[in-house]
Amino acid sequence: MVTKRIELRVRAELPDRVVEGLWQLNEPHRKTPSSIEFRYNDSSWCAGNFMAAQDPANDYGTVTWEGEAPWAALEVLEAAGECLCNQLSFKFVRVVDATPRRKLKIDWLN
Repeated sequence: MVTKRIELRVRAELPDRVVEGLWQLNEPHRKTPSSIEFRYNDSSWCAGNFMAAQDPANDYGTVTWEGEAPWAALEVLEAAGECLCNQLSFKFVRVVDATPRRKLKIDWLN
């Protein structure tokens, strides 16, 4: 798959506070800002998948929070059966690097 590096604004609406941050990740090169926002806010993609971004070993992008990271609060909500789609929203900010990157299938296996 050919990808580009993008940045999304993440908004976590928690019971006691709202936290925002920036998430840099790779997306298919052909995707537009509106199709990216649709995927993360309105499609069948579950915001619970975003929790993988807290571990750099997952290769799921990097998140820089403005203030205290809400990972623990999000884990509590998820453990209580809450769908994080109700707490998280994503807005396209920019293309960080439009250089086409290609990862070969064999690279995904390693």
